[in-house]
Order: sequence, then C-alpha cells, then structure tokens
Amino acid sequence: MGHRVKIILIIICLTLLMLGCADTVQKHLDRGDDYFDSEQWDKAIGEYNQAIELDPNFALAYKKRGVTYGLRGQYNLAIADFSKTIELDAGDAKAYYGRAWAYTQKGQRNLASADLNKVIELSTDPALVQLAQQGITMLEPLFDGGGWLPF
Repeated sequence: MGHRVKIILIIICLTLLMLGCADTVQKHLDRGDDYFDSEQWDKAIGEYNQAIELDPNFALAYKKRGVTYGLRGQYNLAIADFSKTIELDAGDAKAYYGRAWAYTQKGQRNLASADLNKVIELSTDPALVQLAQQGITMLEPLFDGGGWLPF
C-alpha cells in the first residue's frame, strides 16, 4: 500500500473510533438520565462516572453528576462537580446556580450570593435569572456584606 493510502486509512479509523466513543459517552449520559429520573442515584452517578472516564472534558456529565450528588446531600462533591463544569464551560449559568444551591445548603451564603450574581450576569433565561434574583433576596437579610449578623 502506498504511504498516502495508509495515512487515509489511519485517519478514517481514528475518526470512526472518536465517533464510537462519542456515541458511548452519550449512551452513558442517557442511561444516567434514565436512572436519575427513576431516583436511582447510585446507578445514575455510575453512568455519569463512565461518561466522564471516556471524556474527561464533558462538562454536561459533571453538571448532571453534581445535581445528583446534591440531591443525595453530598454537597462537597456537588460543589466540586459544578466547579469542574464551570472550569470547562465558564458561561454555564446553570452550573453557577447549582453550585450556589449547594453552597446555601452548607451555610456558605456569601459564596452562594456571588454565584447567584454570576447567574444573573450570564443567563439569557429569564426564569433562571428570576430564580437567582429571588435567591439573592432571600440571602440579603442574613448577610450584611461584612459578616454574619448576630441575630
């Protein structure tokens, strides 16, 4: 075989391999979503883990796993996954919203407030912006900007 033919065959094989991996990543994500919808949190996390293992830069898998961890009360893991989502996609307003929710659950209202402000800055979804504004309004009486109020 000629050199050009070998190179073309290698390119075709690599392309098919990448397409196969993308399909597998999506299948794991879809299965994770099915488990999530039926509240089988451990199985959902397992599928999201497999999607992440196949594509460590797949922001959506981290975000979905973060939501699942949050629903299980594993807020530190949720925050880590939302933070990774933001690292991979700094414009993902929903990841900031999820992290704000997890921070609130941990009593870290100043961090939650900062993330909610970022949601307002980034989001083009009026419903999400409204939720973020409501969240900030709920946090304001508890935080005076310089520390926690004594009451």
